[in-house]
Amino acid sequence: MKSMLGEAGMSGFIKEPTLFRSDKVEEEKVASTAEGRKELVEAWSRRVVVQVSEPMRNVGDELEFLKRKCIKTDEGVAMLSGAKHLDGLIEAVGSVPRDTPADQSFSEIDKSPSLSPSKAKISRECVGRLLYLSHTRSDIQFAVCVLASKMSCPSVMSYKWLQRVVGYLVRTPNIGFLIRSPKAHACLGFPGDGSLEEGGKLVLESVTDDWAGCKASRRSKSSVHLYCAGGLLASYVRSQRSIAPSSSESEYIAMVSGATELVYLKEYLVYLSRGQS
Repeated sequence: MKSMLGEAGMSGFIKEPTLFRSDKVEEEKVASTAEGRKELVEAWSRRVVVQVSEPMRNVGDELEFLKRKCIKTDEGVAMLSGAKHLDGLIEAVGSVPRDTPADQSFSEIDKSPSLSPSKAKISRECVGRLLYLSHTRSDIQFAVCVLASKMSCPSVMSYKWLQRVVGYLVRTPNIGFLIRSPKAHACLGFPGDGSLEEGGKLVLESVTDDWAGCKASRRSKSSVHLYCAGGLLASYVRSQRSIAPSSSESEYIAMVSGATELVYLKEYLVYLSRGQS
């Protein structure tokens, strides 16, 4: 990948190989014009098959990438999960619409028997699909985190939990998140002072919380949402590695997790803006 980028006059971020920029200082927007995209495609097509979508210019324009749909709106770009994964989940475990993705039983000790090998295989495949969907569905991340912890040995109870999450997705199939253009000083609860110009202030925020500990492992779960200029960029729910003896310590662990991700995100932006952020 490094040599391919070099052939196109580009270089990658050492901490994240999938993030790259042009080596030309004066070229701030890679492939922002038809000529630029043609040059990039020609350079990479000598080594791999390259597919390029047309830019979304008008409200209502759509494109699909990695089975996710992006739609241009008045406020920005709405990112939605593709329907293919949900269709596969419904076919595998059925569909009974549910109002919530989880209930209190998700934190209880699971004493139910293990699934048969054939049903356990189906369960693992479905949880794999949910893990992919959860990247754009923060509302199911807690439930999916619980299900992922049962992948090594799916049980009768975890299969019921799986059916509940799928039922919730059936009830709410079109929830995603909105990627908005950044505004100067914008943050949660404040729309900003207008377009972000050179020298302006771009606000990054991390909102964290913790979920009550699992009664079996005694470990709580960290919930983190990362925002740029008040717009959601990413979120996750992860089981905490250590057992917190108090709710305040669990909250602190979640806060540190969110802060470290925020520092990493800042490094992304500093790299892309060549140190101007």
